[in-house]
Amino acid sequence: MAEEMAGYNESGFLVMGSSRVRYIEELDGLGLGILDYVIIGSSPLAVRGWKNNRNIDICVKQHMWDKLRNLHYPGNKLMQFHIGRDPTLELDNVSINRTAHPFENIEGLIMRGEIIEGHNYISLPDLIACKSYTSSPQDVDDIGIIIRHCIDSELHNMLHYLP
Repeated sequence: MAEEMAGYNESGFLVMGSSRVRYIEELDGLGLGILDYVIIGSSPLAVRGWKNNRNIDICVKQHMWDKLRNLHYPGNKLMQFHIGRDPTLELDNVSINRTAHPFENIEGLIMRGEIIEGHNYISLPDLIACKSYTSSPQDVDDIGIIIRHCIDSELHNMLHYLP
């Protein structure tokens, strides 16, 4: 179904646009700076027209985590957590994380992100590393989607730079 979303220009190149990413307006409403976060999860596939996203997962710098936590979870109000993972702030359809395993340097992850239609998306090599680390069935499927599309395009060169 995601394949039907992809649009191609007259040269045969995929036309990307964050309008393919559901809930992007909710992310915009948080008022984050472009270098304060990186979009992780399935949204980097959705922006390329490869898959639909069910929500938006982002990873933020510590100062933004503190700001959003204090704004949306004031005082001693309990934060929501994903079982077995680091704390995650759940705001409607946006999940906000402080970490993206296996990466310890979130700032580096953010700086290596790809700016697409005004939003910072995790690079595909970093996304593969994250999804390989967690290895859920959905993550394994997503890695397959990335590899299939990279083999069929000039992006296959990026596979040489996997961490």
